[in-house]
Amino acid sequence: MQHRCRKRFAGKNLNEQLRVFFTVTILAMMVLMLVLFTGSAVCSLYQKSEEQGCAQLGFMAASYLDWMESAYTMMLSLEMDESVQSFCAQEQTKGKAYQSQYKRAKEFLDDYLYVNGNVNFIAVINGETGKSVFTGKQSITFYQFGQIYEKNYADSKQARERGTFFMNYSRDYYRGEKQTITFYRPIYSAKDLNRCLGVACINMDDSLAEGLNHQPNAEICMTDLWGKLIFSDKSGVSEKGRQVLNVGLAKNSPFFKDGKVWFCQRIPHWNFYLVWMVPFWNLFESSVQMAVLVAVMAAAILAAGLKIIRVMIERSYQPLRIVIDAMDMVSDHKLDVRIDTEHMGKDFEKLGNGYNQMMDDMEKLMDEVREEQKCLDQIRLNMLQSQIQPHFLYNTLDCIHWQARADGSRETSELVMALARYYRICLSRGKELIPLRQELELIRCYLLIQNKRYGNIIQYESDVDASFLELMIPKLTLQPLVENSVYHGIRIKDGGSGSVCISAQRITGGIRLEVADSGRGMEPWQVAEMNASISDYSREFGYGVRNVNKRLELTFGAGFGLHYRNNDRGGITVEIRMREEYEEETDLIFF
Repeated sequence: MQHRCRKRFAGKNLNEQLRVFFTVTILAMMVLMLVLFTGSAVCSLYQKSEEQGCAQLGFMAASYLDWMESAYTMMLSLEMDESVQSFCAQEQTKGKAYQSQYKRAKEFLDDYLYVNGNVNFIAVINGETGKSVFTGKQSITFYQFGQIYEKNYADSKQARERGTFFMNYSRDYYRGEKQTITFYRPIYSAKDLNRCLGVACINMDDSLAEGLNHQPNAEICMTDLWGKLIFSDKSGVSEKGRQVLNVGLAKNSPFFKDGKVWFCQRIPHWNFYLVWMVPFWNLFESSVQMAVLVAVMAAAILAAGLKIIRVMIERSYQPLRIVIDAMDMVSDHKLDVRIDTEHMGKDFEKLGNGYNQMMDDMEKLMDEVREEQKCLDQIRLNMLQSQIQPHFLYNTLDCIHWQARADGSRETSELVMALARYYRICLSRGKELIPLRQELELIRCYLLIQNKRYGNIIQYESDVDASFLELMIPKLTLQPLVENSVYHGIRIKDGGSGSVCISAQRITGGIRLEVADSGRGMEPWQVAEMNASISDYSREFGYGVRNVNKRLELTFGAGFGLHYRNNDRGGITVEIRMREEYEEETDLIFF
């Protein structure tokens, strides 16, 4: 039997021999280690881990208590403020008195938001009129407060043992992307405690939940007094887990069930439990003593195993060393190296032959690449030569210009000169980045031609400081936007005339150019749809605008490009966001 096993082992390839040897050696030593140390340590480690779990959960409950009590105190002070009381007592929604009370309440909420960094927004709703005072880090439309408030309030739960203080832990106000806590409290009149004037609402980040020390297989969650899940740092306990939890809340914590240790801690004076569910064996991972012991034993086992297999590896590895040395020589650009496979043995002979074949194929491929590179160089030369042709166009237009001036046709001369200047800037000797002053000159020429065509219906204004004129931008960035303003804004507007204004200013992180027109304008939903789909191809949206936006994104990176909005002229303003610093050799892609 022993002789047969040895013969079978000797017939395996080297990688199989090493795999069997390592597996048998490591398993034998690990079993010995577990038998010697695990049995004696289980009881003491479990007790210690259990104490640590209770202490950790108690600390978390105390932290949540302090945090929730501060939110409760904040809500009480908000309710009793005179400006809030006065706003909620208003029965009219118009007039100077209403505006004055609204302004005072808004200033108070703004101050509250400023001193409480973890608050996302604060709102006070008048119960009689339904009007609200709102302040937040984002706009009221971002949170969709008007659409979400009533349902979110209805779904909230009574948070404290006594009183009318409600809480909702959800992702509603952030469209499912971020989980926050929203506190609600009815606002009662300070003069008549039986009269409810409205509702106060505060939305906050749960900084405690975000800062939890998550464990891969453990789960920390919050439930109400009846075991209903409020939040979880994982996907949430299963239905079977809820059944266990409902039974466990009536027991002493911790308790063991279904292979898990359940730690439960009620938050004093609040209607919530903190629950920590840890797989039984995970409790031992936190023991430093056990970790050190395992590390020492593993090191001893590894050292013994390496010493035993060293001789075998040295003998088996020699043919592989020949292959590695040959590959090292290839990395030094010696591509003519080949391996002599005569004495490498059955296993490594195939590897050596494969290496030799690979190197032969590589040399052949490199020769083909050199030929293809020569063809590409010739193509580039032909493209460079083609750049000479536009000069014929310039010279022809120049001749027409001077002939028109000689014939006394000033308008024809101006049109031809503007067209020549327009195309000279468009081509720009093949450059894709040009100074802003050239782009503005191109716009001037374009509008001169259009005004000649349509009878001076377009007024042009430039509010660009001289410090921006040498700013390098992708060629033909402004022209398609101005063309859209003319054809889709000014020409179809009642009266058929309007203005185009180009301005520039520095903003945080870059430069913002604006093209504003006084054209027909668009509906808000059309503007929103345009901004949402500006990076997607659409026949209705426009080839030129998509081209401009894509080139800006490729040139300056994500976050830069076009943004549309309505302006107070009745038309459209296009913002062009770009960086002031750039790489002049940036490769642009046109669509």
